[in-house]
Amino acid sequence: MRFADRRLCLALVLVDVGACKPAAPVQARVSSDPNVQAAVLKTLDSLTSAIRALNIDRMLQFYTTDNSVVRVIDGRLIAGRSAVERDFRDGFAAVRSMNRIQVVARHAAVLGPEAAVLTIQLDEAFTDTSGHETALRATWTSAWRLEAGHWRIVQDAAIHAPAGR
Repeated sequence: MRFADRRLCLALVLVDVGACKPAAPVQARVSSDPNVQAAVLKTLDSLTSAIRALNIDRMLQFYTTDNSVVRVIDGRLIAGRSAVERDFRDGFAAVRSMNRIQVVARHAAVLGPEAAVLTIQLDEAFTDTSGHETALRATWTSAWRLEAGHWRIVQDAAIHAPAGR
């Protein structure tokens, strides 16, 4: 095929693609299934207890065990189970104690019998291994999936800012 013929074919393909209607956005149907909502919120309470106790192994039990897990923490993208585990262990290694972790607000959206999204606002304070206390305000959104009878996080994103901002 000559170069001019290729350009004509490309132009026709682009015109054809441009004439296509954009697909309608897919919208998740949010329900208010109180059983799913209660189960996810109860699981959140257990996760919060594990964080208070600085029990990393227990914290990791709330995340999917397959390699599809993705986290975004303060602008860092962490993908895959081993990377998430390493990030938890490295991050909490510098923490001597959790002084406060208080859920200020929480919003759960049930997407179906096996899926939910949870967004919470937190007030946190911790003391690092050098004895310095840090107070933070955080927002955290997490996508949960029911796996073998347990609610697990498959993706989450959190932003932390100094308290008082």
